[in-house]
Amino acid sequence: MQMRNSWKRAAGVAAAFVVVATVAAGCSSSSNAGSSSESGASSTGGMAAAQAQVKKLAANPALTVSPLPAPPKASTYAIQVNCTIPACAPGAMKPAMAALGWRFQEMPYDISKGPSALRQALTQAIAAKPDVILYGANFPEATFQQQVDEATKEGIKFVDIGGALTPGYSACIQCQESLGALGATAADIALADAGAKIDIAVASDNSIAPLKAEADGVKQEVARNGDGSRVLDVPQSVNATPADNASRIVSFLQRNPSVKYVIATEQFVNPAALNSAGVGSGVKLVGMYPLNASDVAAVKNGQVLAYSTGELASLYWRAADAAARAVQGVNLDPSAPIQSLRVMDKNNADVSLLDPANYQDIYKKAWNQ
Repeated sequence: MQMRNSWKRAAGVAAAFVVVATVAAGCSSSSNAGSSSESGASSTGGMAAAQAQVKKLAANPALTVSPLPAPPKASTYAIQVNCTIPACAPGAMKPAMAALGWRFQEMPYDISKGPSALRQALTQAIAAKPDVILYGANFPEATFQQQVDEATKEGIKFVDIGGALTPGYSACIQCQESLGALGATAADIALADAGAKIDIAVASDNSIAPLKAEADGVKQEVARNGDGSRVLDVPQSVNATPADNASRIVSFLQRNPSVKYVIATEQFVNPAALNSAGVGSGVKLVGMYPLNASDVAAVKNGQVLAYSTGELASLYWRAADAAARAVQGVNLDPSAPIQSLRVMDKNNADVSLLDPANYQDIYKKAWNQ
């Protein structure tokens, strides 16, 4: 996701995210309001499959992390190249690095200055000769491929956070397949609740690569399990105000009364706006990545049917784990892992579901700490 899912925690920095999540390397495309993605041929038992998946993920499956081949060495030096705006979550990697016991440095750059600022910070990081560099590309990986190629020849390992798996990287954390799986889970929530063929609206900004990956995950899952259900796009914008985005959804629902479910990527969940416009009672909302107690409360009080839930703070521990394995010469398989997924619904809604249960202890045990 060029910008990882850390931006999801910065609810007030949607405009900043347009640069952070960025123009990811050739992955963005936009859609027109009302355009639809017809599902493929009916899948026998598709609804039942969706219901089974939702039941499984609502049970809060445990995170599993295999042990490192050897304890991490305190002499290991890691650098995270990171932008400074809140959406980039400065400092979020420090707890995991402290648990590994590594020497760690966060090397900042001003994202408003574009790819050149990241290139300069990356050059500085490579010159420091660390064992591993972690960074969210925030701009197409191809822009920095030559630097990565040259540094890997010198023995430096690279872990991409939120981008696309590219040659030269040991791992890509929270990348396209992982985000697509989050979207697929959201689709299964709607299908499982409906139990029959439905029309689903997906509210997303498809010019942002990670959001498009999530929306594509919805469409692919509906094609697989939707038994002829349709997905219709409702364009949103990370640059627009919440009121403007909500008005687009309201207008769309007024023109498309057949839509009974709205799946919204990231900050585009706005039940209050739909209710005030008089359309909230006719549709059910499914969100992705609940961020805080307010989002949990929205599920408890029925404003949101459920959330497809993944990794927030824990994604940095997953990235640190990938770095630890890369430094020890482990061939990561898969190198672009699927995040730990859960379903938060009215029956289990709790802030403890925002991340996998006891993830810090699970990683520490795997790291022999």
